Amino acid sequence: MRLLAAALILTAVVQSQAGRAATLPSRIRAPIAEATAFAFCRAHPAVRRQLWVRGWFVAGEQYSTYLEGGLFASRQAVPATPTNQWDLNGRWRQYGALYTHITTQASFVPRTLTLHGQLDCATDRFTTDRDPFPPPHLRRVYGSSQHGAAGPITTWASAGGLKLTLTVPRRSYPLNALARVSLRIQNVSHHDIGYQTPGVSLPGVASPQAQVLDRSGSILFPPAMSFMPPLPGPLPALEPLHPGQSFQSCQYIVVRGARIRAAQPFTPIWEPNVRRALNMLITHPITVRLTTEPAPQLALQETPAGTVVEVTPPAGVTGRPLWLNYADCGDGSSGPTFVYSFGWVGTSLRLTPGCSPIHAWHLRLAWLNHPVAALDDTVPFTVVSPPRTTVTRPEVAPMGLPASVVWRLISDAGTRRVAGRRGVTLDARVTL
Repeated sequence: MRLLAAALILTAVVQSQAGRAATLPSRIRAPIAEATAFAFCRAHPAVRRQLWVRGWFVAGEQYSTYLEGGLFASRQAVPATPTNQWDLNGRWRQYGALYTHITTQASFVPRTLTLHGQLDCATDRFTTDRDPFPPPHLRRVYGSSQHGAAGPITTWASAGGLKLTLTVPRRSYPLNALARVSLRIQNVSHHDIGYQTPGVSLPGVASPQAQVLDRSGSILFPPAMSFMPPLPGPLPALEPLHPGQSFQSCQYIVVRGARIRAAQPFTPIWEPNVRRALNMLITHPITVRLTTEPAPQLALQETPAGTVVEVTPPAGVTGRPLWLNYADCGDGSSGPTFVYSFGWVGTSLRLTPGCSPIHAWHLRLAWLNHPVAALDDTVPFTVVSPPRTTVTRPEVAPMGLPASVVWRLISDAGTRRVAGRRGVTLDARVTL
């Protein structure tokens, strides 16, 4: 009887202690080891607790705003072979791990993390309530300078150790003009920072990035052209900028609006194994005066040598024009066949695609500081071939115009298709 009474008393004491443990304060201020949290859940399988926990995190799934994976006691606790599939069907329990959901815009390799959130012992899951790599709130400083009444205008912005500078050389441009501006980024801190590079992108996308805005603030440029070939890479990347290091570039922009600014995604802390959420540094815009001026005329023709474009320059331009060229000639035995200029390059007044048989042709052409002309056409091109006949004079199209050649005249304001002679037009909008 005495033994039975003692056993009953001991059972009551254990149950009382377990009850008190389950009702401990909901927050633990000091981080506990992942192994301690896992053992706590073994003893209290129905408890939920807000706490700090520290362990070795291995990501399983990564998304733009969160990632999920396993929080292990140490690096050595992670299964050695991927065939174990610890992240399926609760198998993480076999390795003493907590399946963890982390709200973050950062991505990183396996590493030790200290996380705060809710431990759910019923499922052996841990859900964070704060980002372990939050983007810092940065103080921004702005400035500008002008060189004379008609000289270049410079604007700059600085935050988080990065200084971004934009210089526009002129105060006035024709609408849709091709202009060249200067941009510079510099690390003015005493530690490495990271700046985003765009990888392979549409023409006009760069780092740092010059942007052209309308009055409402919508971005009208980039890109310079909404077409590019299927290039495999490189992908966007975060590159280090060391203390005192700077990077300067001259870029071509299309002045589709009166406001020009610079932008650069970056992170004030650069670590090779962590991709943090990016901050965006943007200068105040420079406002230029817009004038009107005709764009070059582009005439698409079929010749015995193939498809060509004849360029008629506007009055007052000198020198060679610049162009962007993307000619798609379909798929060959070794993959896509195309010609791509990878930027604005000098050309002549007679343009050829550079490959055949051509399936689609996209080009932009301008003289510096003058409006851009655009052409976008796909097979079948808008060229009418004459029918078989014994008549020696040129055949006449249904509109009463010669059908052997169909001209395609395109200005920056739109597209005009002129059959045989100027004057008969069909409207079709294009975008630079």
